[in-house]
Amino acid sequence: MTIEVKTATKTRKPKGGSKPNRRQAPNGSLAGVVGTTLTIEQEAYCRGRAMGMSIEEALLACNSKVKPITARTKWEKLPAFRDRIAELSRIATENAILKTGLDREWVISRLMQVVDRCMQAEPVLVKGEPTGEFKFDASGANAALKMLGDTMGLFKPQEEKHDEFSNLSDADLARIAAGLAAESGLLAYIAGTEA
Repeated sequence: MTIEVKTATKTRKPKGGSKPNRRQAPNGSLAGVVGTTLTIEQEAYCRGRAMGMSIEEALLACNSKVKPITARTKWEKLPAFRDRIAELSRIATENAILKTGLDREWVISRLMQVVDRCMQAEPVLVKGEPTGEFKFDASGANAALKMLGDTMGLFKPQEEKHDEFSNLSDADLARIAAGLAAESGLLAYIAGTEA
């Protein structure tokens, strides 16, 4: 007579086999979707921050349960978050520039117009009649000129050029040149071509 003993076996989930977070892609990240390892929630947060939202607004927009202090002290300090926010901001800026036609030349031309308008003597009108007085907007002109100068890099301190040969006489320079030519074999080459 044979007795069969049945043992209860538990089915175990493989390690890492838990259900994915509802805010994550099936593999737990956005790696295949946008080239990052951020979760969908974190990506939405980064997009909100790139659009100019405060930390609190971005957390509300992505429906996050993360507290603002956690986002400020942890998320904002991680390179993945900083890099993604910077990348999204750059993309948004490029798109805005393309859409509006705004570029460096446009800004410079408008600043020049501001300077011209502020520098010209405009008559003061009362009921459409000139009073004989003119107004001059020095602060507007100075602000526009400063922006133009900054754009063109005119106000950056110039680096001093240290030229060790600037204080030497022509005779000293000729002597140094002859010595270098002799060391490099240039004198022998010149002598060979003259012959």
